[in-house]
Amino acid sequence: MSDEWAEGPPEVTYFTFEPLDEHFEWTGDFVAIDANGLDVPQGWLWTTLDDILRPNGGEPRYSIVYSRRTTEWGASGDVAEVAVQLSGDIFIAIAADSLLRYARRLATHVRDASARRTFTEDEAIESARLRVATRYETSADDLMLASVTQAGETFTVELREPGGIPRYEVSVSLVHGLVMFALCKRILAE
Repeated sequence: MSDEWAEGPPEVTYFTFEPLDEHFEWTGDFVAIDANGLDVPQGWLWTTLDDILRPNGGEPRYSIVYSRRTTEWGASGDVAEVAVQLSGDIFIAIAADSLLRYARRLATHVRDASARRTFTEDEAIESARLRVATRYETSADDLMLASVTQAGETFTVELREPGGIPRYEVSVSLVHGLVMFALCKRILAE
């Protein structure tokens, strides 16, 4: 833990949820929840997260990894990120629906509702590219756009590596115009 975190975790508004297989290896899929730049009560954030990570009141089985990331690409800045690594069975138990409900609850706790904004198809594509490039250590500029569909407030973006495989299916939405929610699946074969 760095010296700047010696007095506890930093204020965090970016979470990734990563399922692990039986060998504790990341499966390659993830859910991201991003409220970066929004004023969110940290106590509520952590208590509610803990409740979600204990399906049916069970024992917690997860690992939390803190990191700080600096981005110099478009809108730049530092992000304190939390990666929550879960066993695959817990990931399935809480499912993306539970995490989306968490994002919705998080949006209702943002103190400055004037931060609400609309979300365009171009923003959804850029968000999907950024999340794939960051998690899979690939170049966002090399990712080819295969398709974009919209259902309600959610855009599903399919991206492909230059060779066609792997491909990524990213469902992205801006919950209540405030909190970014993304579900990403990496597909290694056709």
